[in-house]
Amino acid sequence: MVDKFYEGVWVSEGHTVSYEQHGEEVSIRETIDSPNIDVYNSHVRTSLESAIKNQNKYIELGYDKIS
Repeated sequence: MVDKFYEGVWVSEGHTVSYEQHGEEVSIRETIDSPNIDVYNSHVRTSLESAIKNQNKYIELGYDKIS
């Protein structure tokens, strides 16, 4: 597991997750755009520690960093 945080956008099959750091807090924005479901958007501001755990989950699932 990686303990480093990366700002940027991660994607997999219509699911986009972006991370933007603000000091010790991180904004996480998620969008799901799929022909099978309605568009879904969410935004949360969380601690850097929680953001690292969240980001590692998507890295382990094979999400690609695009920016």
